Amino acid sequence: MTDGLYKKFARLSRADVDRLVAFVLHDDVLVRGLDKREWGTYRGGCAPYAALIAAVALWFAWDPMGLSRPVGQGLALAAAVLGTSSMVRTAIAALRSRKLLKREEGWVGLAWTKTEFCYRSLELCVLVPWSAVSKVEYIAEGEGRLLEDTLWIHLQDGDKVLIEPVDGSFGGRPVADWARDIEKMASRGRKKR
Repeated sequence: MTDGLYKKFARLSRADVDRLVAFVLHDDVLVRGLDKREWGTYRGGCAPYAALIAAVALWFAWDPMGLSRPVGQGLALAAAVLGTSSMVRTAIAALRSRKLLKREEGWVGLAWTKTEFCYRSLELCVLVPWSAVSKVEYIAEGEGRLLEDTLWIHLQDGDKVLIEPVDGSFGGRPVADWARDIEKMASRGRKKR
């Protein structure tokens, strides 16, 4: 697997899900930390509903907004299409999350081989070579109120992965332990660049 994957859960294709599942179950995986606790299903937020409300507002209130009728109604139709497609994507992601969370091996977690790193959650999924990891940053308790005991993995292209503990751990281990191990592997990947 040479090209990386960095996608929000709702944007995963079937091929992406199959690729992530196959990676975690592969024999070459050195570390596999899956969190099998009850996560609940995917929730997509309120953006689709906001787009539909904006569509209704634009359709009926184009004149007070200072828009011409074709522009106002065109924007209303665009907002309606955007809201509807987001609702469909959210529904598909919710169904997918139910199926994935029922699997025996679980969905949420971390895994890696000598060459690649994988993180799966109901928000973000990442599968990248270690050379793409530029920095591993653990924020210990007491260092930041809202971000304490979190792990940030910075990628070369500027993307970031946030790993937060649930009830003091993630994938069965404290986040600080994950940070040490991931930093070791990432430093090896940076040396190979």
